[in-house]
Amino acid sequence: MNKPALLMIAALIWCALVGKFAASVVWQAVNHQKIQVRSQEIPASIISSRILQKDGRSGRIYTPQINYKYNVKGKSYSSKQYSYGMGFTSNYKLVREIAEAYPPGQTIKVFYDPLDPARAAIDLQMPTRLYFLMLFTQPFLAVGVLGFFISLGLFITQIRKRTFLSQDMSSGCYIPGWGLLQNEMGGFVIGRDPNLAGPAKALLAGYGLGCFVSIFALGLQFREHGFTGQATSIKAAFAFSAMIGLATGFVRFLTQTKPARLYLDTALGKLSLDGPGREVKLNFKEIASWTLEQVPNPRPVKSETDMPNAPLVGVHTVYGKDIPIHIFSANADGFKIANKTGQGLARLTRKPFSRTVRPPETAPQPIDLGQARELAIEQTRKARRLWDLT
Repeated sequence: MNKPALLMIAALIWCALVGKFAASVVWQAVNHQKIQVRSQEIPASIISSRILQKDGRSGRIYTPQINYKYNVKGKSYSSKQYSYGMGFTSNYKLVREIAEAYPPGQTIKVFYDPLDPARAAIDLQMPTRLYFLMLFTQPFLAVGVLGFFISLGLFITQIRKRTFLSQDMSSGCYIPGWGLLQNEMGGFVIGRDPNLAGPAKALLAGYGLGCFVSIFALGLQFREHGFTGQATSIKAAFAFSAMIGLATGFVRFLTQTKPARLYLDTALGKLSLDGPGREVKLNFKEIASWTLEQVPNPRPVKSETDMPNAPLVGVHTVYGKDIPIHIFSANADGFKIANKTGQGLARLTRKPFSRTVRPPETAPQPIDLGQARELAIEQTRKARRLWDLT
């Protein structure tokens, strides 16, 4: 089994495990929402009000216990529930304020569940714990979804490579690492639509990172004041994370490389290459041959299969000038795809194709550190000049 398939399976298992936990949290939230909708208001009398306390991990923790009684259809009920989901907290001030707000003998409004009249609460707000658990699952879900889409992209790329290398290069085929070859206005065009996968991945990564940072920030706050009464802070954390995700995706969309577009007008015998970094227009008569050479890899090395040099398909003019057209991935598959693409373009324009890729030297020549530095600088400059052809 290849790496993309293994990564996809791992991502799906991860999403299933995290999704199961997230689904249980959502189910609790939905169930609480249903209780909120169907609960009915009824008067109740306070019997007693006190503060329960016990020792927690980091000190003494507290919770209010409000004992009250109420009548439903002539039957008397009693409850000590202040709100659903409220547990112990280290915020003694908040608990004391709640206990003091409900002195014995006072008549208040409580909410009971018609399906279970013995179940009632004074406060029907969503438990803060559920909000926090929803936030807690977000970074893990983002990692799983991001891993799935990355593996899906790798899987699709593998299929496109195998398909391209096993068939003739013709209109309608997808050239991996470049774009779709299609007919247009009596000729052929190779281009790539704006890439939305990159911004989408950046949005997910930014959102997940924002949630991750928010969890730690809120954790410090909860340690000091407890969960109770912190729902607004958690909602603000969701909004903050969403803004970080949107901003990251938007920046990625604005800064992504717009690939050059090649147009071959076979009827008029003209070639045009339009991109943000160059504009080339040639008559077929000015093209001596299509070439395949290697240039310094303009992309960051991402794996052990990447090479320092990348294959470049270009044209050699009758004036002796070499014009770069497109750079492919700096790996073995990239060189195969570039070779086939160069042959296909030569066939479409009825020009010869020549490979000038030099094999690595078996006996490297000695070079001093100064020369090595100058060579590295020149190689970097050359790579930067070709950024829009990748």
